[in-house]
Amino acid sequence: MALLAAAAVVVAVLLVSGRWTAVVTSGVSMEPLYHQGDLVLVQHQSGYRPGDIVAYRASGARALVLHRIIGGDPVAGWTMKGDNNQSVDPFHPGTADVAGRAVLHLPGVGRWLRTLTNPFVLAFAAVLVPLLGGAGIRRGRRSARRRRRSAMSHHLDQGAPRRRPVALTALPRPLQAVLAAVGVVVAAGLALGGYAFFVPATAPAADPSTHRSLTVGYSATVPRTAAYDGTTVTAPEPVFRRITDDVTLQLAYTGPAGTLRVDVGLATDNGWHTTLRLAGPARTAGTGDTVEIPVDLAGWQDRAQAAAAAIGIPAGTVDVTLSPRVEVPGAAAFAPSMPFRLTALQFAPAGEAASTATDVQPGAVTTVPRTVDLAVLRPTVDQARLIAVLVVVAGAVAAAGCAALAGRVTAADPAQVIRRRWSRLLAEVSPMAAPADRHTVDVTEFPTIAALAQRYGLMVLHWSRSGVHTYLLIDDTTVYRYRCGQDPAAGPLDTDLPLADRPELAPLGDG
Repeated sequence: MALLAAAAVVVAVLLVSGRWTAVVTSGVSMEPLYHQGDLVLVQHQSGYRPGDIVAYRASGARALVLHRIIGGDPVAGWTMKGDNNQSVDPFHPGTADVAGRAVLHLPGVGRWLRTLTNPFVLAFAAVLVPLLGGAGIRRGRRSARRRRRSAMSHHLDQGAPRRRPVALTALPRPLQAVLAAVGVVVAAGLALGGYAFFVPATAPAADPSTHRSLTVGYSATVPRTAAYDGTTVTAPEPVFRRITDDVTLQLAYTGPAGTLRVDVGLATDNGWHTTLRLAGPARTAGTGDTVEIPVDLAGWQDRAQAAAAAIGIPAGTVDVTLSPRVEVPGAAAFAPSMPFRLTALQFAPAGEAASTATDVQPGAVTTVPRTVDLAVLRPTVDQARLIAVLVVVAGAVAAAGCAALAGRVTAADPAQVIRRRWSRLLAEVSPMAAPADRHTVDVTEFPTIAALAQRYGLMVLHWSRSGVHTYLLIDDTTVYRYRCGQDPAAGPLDTDLPLADRPELAPLGDG
C-alpha cells in the first residue's frame, strides 16, 4: 500500500508539472504494443524524430491520438501511422501539436481509472461513505456508553484492557502534523475532483483565421544592350524575345505548410488551349522561401503555332495563365491565377495584374480540452480528474498508515499516551497504598477515570514502580484505580497489599 501511495503521488506530481500527460488508449491501432484500456504517460520533449511514439492533437478530434512518427519533419509536419494500421494518418502535426513522447506504459490501468472516475461510481461513493461513517459513529457511542456502565462495577474485568480508538490529541505531534497535512491534501483533491467531474472535458473554440499569400514574379538574364539598363530583367518589365527566350518564374508562398504544384495554361484567339505541369507536387513549409521554375518561351510559342497549323487558323497572341495551387490538410485549396501575355515580340504581365494573391480562411469551430485554472498551473479537466483520484487514493493509504502507526504507539506505551493527552489531570506522587476506609474499584480504561476527574474537579494521583504505572482517583467514598504496564499474571501490584504488610508506607488519613 505504501508503494501504491508513493506511485500515486509521483504520477500526480508529474501530471501537475505540465510536462507530462496521461493517455488512456482506445482502439487497436497500436497493437500488439498497446491494447485498449492501457495507461500511457507521455513527456513533452523539445524535439522528436521518426520512430518515436507520440500523442498529438488532431484537428477536430476530442482526444489525443497515440501513434508512431514514420517520416516528415517538424516544419512541414510529421507523418503518423498506427503500428496496426494499413494507412498513414490524414493529419500532419507539427511539434506544437505534439503533447509528448511515450515513456511509461501501465497495461490495463486505464480501464480501472475510467471505472473509478465514472460519475455514477463517485456519486455512489459520496452517498455510501457518510452512511458508513455515521453507522460507525453510532456504534462507537453505544460502545462508549456500555464501557462507562461496566467501568463502575467492581473488578468487572481483570484481564488485559480493551483497545480503544486513540484521539488525535493523544498522538505524537509529528504524526498529528502528518495527519493534518494528509487531510488538507485530500480535501483539496476532493474539491478538485468535485469540480472536474461535473464540468465537460472539452470546450468549443474557433481556430484562428489562416492568412495565406503567394507572390509570383519572373526574371531573365540578358546581355548588355540598349534595350535594358542592366543585365537582369525582373517583373513587371517585359522580356523582349529578340534578346532572350529563357525566363525563370519565381513563386514565394507564406502560410500553413502544405503541398505546392504549379500549372500553366496556354490559350489562343482561335479557341485552342492546353494545360502544362511546370512543377510539383512538392512539400512547402510556407515560410516565404522562393521556388524558381525555368521556362522556355520559345517552346510555348512553338506549341501554339503547331496547334494553329493543325486547325488552319492563325494563333495570334498566346494568353498564359500561371496557376499555382497549395493544398493544406483540413483547409480549402489556395489556387490563385496570374495572367501573362506572350507575343512574337515579348512576354509581360497582362494589364494591371497583381503580382501577389492573398487569402484568409476563417477558423473552424472545434473542441479543445477544457482547462482548470489553479493559479500557477492549468491542467486539463481530464488531467485534473486523474490527479484528484490519485491524490485521494494516496491520502487514504497515508491515513491508513498513520492509523496503523498510531495503534502501535498506543499499544507500545499507554502511559505515554495518557500523559500526552491528560497531563493537566495528573499529580505525580510517591508510591502509596489505597485508603482502607474507601471502597476500591478497578477501572479497565483510563478515560473513565479522566471523565470522573473532570466532572468532580479532582486530580489523578500517579506513580510508577518497576515499569508499572498506577493511577488513583480518590473521592469521599471510593478509590478508582487504573494500572498498566504489567502482565496481570505476574502477581499482585503494590497497591494490592494491605498497609499492615507494608510498614514502609504510612496510612493515608483523611487529613
